[in-house]
Amino acid sequence: MIKISQILTQAKYLAANPDETVASLGSEHGNFSQTYKLVINGQYYALKSYSAWTPRSKIQRKLGLAHLEKNVGGLAYRLRYPEVSESGSENVKLETTVLKNWKEAQIKAPIIIAKDKNNLLLSFIEGESYEQIVQTGQYSRMHQDSLIKKIRQIRSHAYKTRNSYQLHNDLVLPNMMFDGHEAIPIDPALPFKKELGFETLDASFNLVFAYTLISPMYGYGSSTHETFDYILKGFLQTLDVSTITQMEELNTPANRFEIVYLKTTNALFGMNPIYSDFIEIFSPSQCRRIETELKKRVRKQESQFLKL
Repeated sequence: MIKISQILTQAKYLAANPDETVASLGSEHGNFSQTYKLVINGQYYALKSYSAWTPRSKIQRKLGLAHLEKNVGGLAYRLRYPEVSESGSENVKLETTVLKNWKEAQIKAPIIIAKDKNNLLLSFIEGESYEQIVQTGQYSRMHQDSLIKKIRQIRSHAYKTRNSYQLHNDLVLPNMMFDGHEAIPIDPALPFKKELGFETLDASFNLVFAYTLISPMYGYGSSTHETFDYILKGFLQTLDVSTITQMEELNTPANRFEIVYLKTTNALFGMNPIYSDFIEIFSPSQCRRIETELKKRVRKQESQFLKL
């Protein structure tokens, strides 16, 4: 039988020297990791490979995201450069911890096969991401119920132990898969400031997820807005008043002048254009819309309480 270490070595070789059996699954939005679908001894695997930071990516962190994360409330939970490991080892450690916690809580997620400092070899999840399902117009009540159920399950287990490393730290639709039966969380590898405390981190993760559900960067548009609105409404209904209230307190937009500055530096230094779209997620107009949705949810909960 082939050893685990040999499987990882073979996976890394295939990723570096791809043939017809290797499929690149792309990189995460603006991240510096690459994911590959590999076949080894007839078995499918997913290899997440984190590369070292390039000089350009360092500049982009300093001038772009670091500035945004300092001033936008919903992003203040993220570790800033240079606190984030430049090799990707921080991401590997974090994802390993969360996946192990989910496994212990019997939450279906990718299984860790092997890892080293910069690479994580995982079981491959067959299916489509929720982002793909929405974009292709396939989204149904079945998908909604499964998504909401899984989010509830993750948060419920995390609240029992008050363990921030059980929450999904990068909760966005591309990081939720559907295997034909249930929603499956993937890619919990976004470093955060653990000192902020459990409730603040939970509210922050939830707030960013809400923003992505009204963002063109994540597919919100004329043909998809009804589906995204449906998902947002269902998601907010899972949150209690205390969580919603904390999300309201964190809901600080990017200043319009900051947005212009960040877009200008992006163009000037030839940085990743994805960040220009990312900046717009937290514009004042989007902030007001999220504020409206949060207040509607609080009013509804208060109304239901008064009827009791």
